[in-house]
Amino acid sequence: MAYPKQHLIALGFRDDYFGIEVKHLDPGEGFSQKASRALWQTVSYTDSEFFVQGTRARLKFAVLFSGMSFEKEVKLLNHLGQTFENDWALWHGLRQLANHANVGTLEIKGDRDAWTGWKIAFAGGRYFTRSHFDKECSYRLSNPRMVEKNRIGSF
Repeated sequence: MAYPKQHLIALGFRDDYFGIEVKHLDPGEGFSQKASRALWQTVSYTDSEFFVQGTRARLKFAVLFSGMSFEKEVKLLNHLGQTFENDWALWHGLRQLANHANVGTLEIKGDRDAWTGWKIAFAGGRYFTRSHFDKECSYRLSNPRMVEKNRIGSF
C-alpha cells in the first residue's frame, strides 16, 4: 500500500491509499503465465480490505511495477522465447482487462540508469505523470476519471 505525498494531492492525485505490486517478468522465459498471474494478483488488491491504523481501507486503484515498466523491456517481447506466442499482444490484452478493475502500470521514462520521470498509466490512458529535465520537476494530473470509475457487469 502507498499513500500520496501532500504535494501530489495538492496537484489532484487522489487523496487515498493505492496499491503497488512489484514483480519480475522475464520477456524471454515464461512471460505469458507470469504476466497474467502478476496482473491478477494486482487486481485482487483492489477487491481486498486492509486495516490501516485501526481503520478499514479499500484501495481505489493499484499498479504493477515490473520490467515491463521500462520501454526497452517491452520491446523485447516477441524477440525472445517462444516463436509461437505473441507476448506483446497478450501484454496489451491483459492490461486492457486489468484496466476494468482499476489496475494500471507504474512506468519509468528513460533508461534504468538515466530515468527522466514516471507515469501511472492504464490501458485507457494516463493518470498522473512526473517529468524532470535538468534539475526541474513537473507533475501533471492527466485524467482523474482513470481511478474514479467503478465498472460493474457489462459496460
